Amino acid sequence: MQDKTNRRVLANLGFLCQIAGLLIILPIFIGFYLSEFESIIPLLITCVSFLGSGFLMNVLAERKELDLKSSCVLILIAFLFLPLIGSIPYIYFNSFNDGDLIKRFTNAYFESVSGYTTTGFSFVSDTDSLPKSFLFYRSLTELIGGVGIVFMLLAFLYPNKSVMSLGEVLGIDDLCDDLKKIFLSVLLIYGIYVVAFSLIFYYFGFQDVIATSSFLIDTITGGYQPSPKQFQRYLFFPIKTFILLIMFVGSVNFSFNYRIFTLKWKKAITKEVLLYLCIIFFGAFLILFLSEKELFDSIFHVVSMSSSTGYDYIDIPKLNDIVRSIFILLMMLGGCGFSMAGGIKLYRLVIFFKSIGIGIK
Repeated sequence: MQDKTNRRVLANLGFLCQIAGLLIILPIFIGFYLSEFESIIPLLITCVSFLGSGFLMNVLAERKELDLKSSCVLILIAFLFLPLIGSIPYIYFNSFNDGDLIKRFTNAYFESVSGYTTTGFSFVSDTDSLPKSFLFYRSLTELIGGVGIVFMLLAFLYPNKSVMSLGEVLGIDDLCDDLKKIFLSVLLIYGIYVVAFSLIFYYFGFQDVIATSSFLIDTITGGYQPSPKQFQRYLFFPIKTFILLIMFVGSVNFSFNYRIFTLKWKKAITKEVLLYLCIIFFGAFLILFLSEKELFDSIFHVVSMSSSTGYDYIDIPKLNDIVRSIFILLMMLGGCGFSMAGGIKLYRLVIFFKSIGIGIK
């Protein structure tokens, strides 16, 4: 029985590896387009490693439904194994200037895990010196993790009726009856956001579309931070407004974005979204009153903290303890369920408030 369970886990892990390998083809094409042949080699090795290991796992194992225990094992192994192969480009480039091979591997694996989990911690001191195709790959790992490889698994491998009960938890309840369609919609909508905002930034003078796209993916997923020099280029008013918008769409649940695109605007404003908007504006007015900053700057930093993006330009360490405590609380609460934001997630607060009413009744 245990052997069959292990084979099913490996088969499903193999599928995830194949998906990851296919997505890496995009930065490889960018490398060819920009003639960055040095970055193509490790990206090709990574792509082939993902596809090859995925193929072997599918051949040697059987793809069937998993129970709850097996699914939890798969989630754990996926977040350990995918970053392991994903660390190959970091090891190849030695972005950390480590002479010791073990230390280089450790830093590379840390960097890769940081990307897939959208944590955003980085040991790379000088990203400006790295090839743009490699930086796009680095951001792409965040998008894969942000959209959710677990949801990818649910959408393509399991019968719809057995997982639609998870819809309310994921924030996708009552969208449609086809999880595959929902997943494809996730990729399409967030892809449209990145492309649309890249064009807007291009209009305002940011003609390096690849670098802009990487920055926007980092922003919407709340992952890797740009260098202070890079971030300073975006600090003029129209662009700051668009950064605020992209942070917001990354921190609200996917159902909000889905309904905006399908013109179901009334359904888009759920109790969770209303709670999130109230937290944003109440927090912004608190910051405005306690720190005497401008209203826009207050809203920007409240959304930045609650969305786990972490952008700041008002020198937060110099603010008073109460303001910093508010920012910490916002980071702990996070954004909406099934969003790119971290934290506790506001949907849990909605459930908690509902449970109080049910308990009283």
